[in-house]
Amino acid sequence: MPAVRRVPAVGFSALAGPDAARSEEYLTVAEVAARLKLNPKTVRNRMYDGTWLRGEHWFSRPGIGPRFRWSALVRWLEGGAKQGRDDGLAYGPDIPRDRPRRILVDGVPSAAV
Repeated sequence: MPAVRRVPAVGFSALAGPDAARSEEYLTVAEVAARLKLNPKTVRNRMYDGTWLRGEHWFSRPGIGPRFRWSALVRWLEGGAKQGRDDGLAYGPDIPRDRPRRILVDGVPSAAV
């Protein structure tokens, strides 16, 4: 009977070569929340208020949830040159924040709040 030659097992990362590091480049909402020590809800809030921009910080394809580019989040965290707005896209230079409101005190309008 011929001798069977055994080949040592090779791990996935060795097979993937330089692409192995890329697999950690894109993260799910839960993975980003764990790395940044945030709630997943906070991560989603930052996605949708424009702090993290779609196409720059996060991406989404049909059939899978959003994926975040870790290097873009690190650049944002460290205060890189091009990053999302801190106050979100809901407040632009042409959109006023809050309108002054008048309150009624004993039926009489008072100063704006």
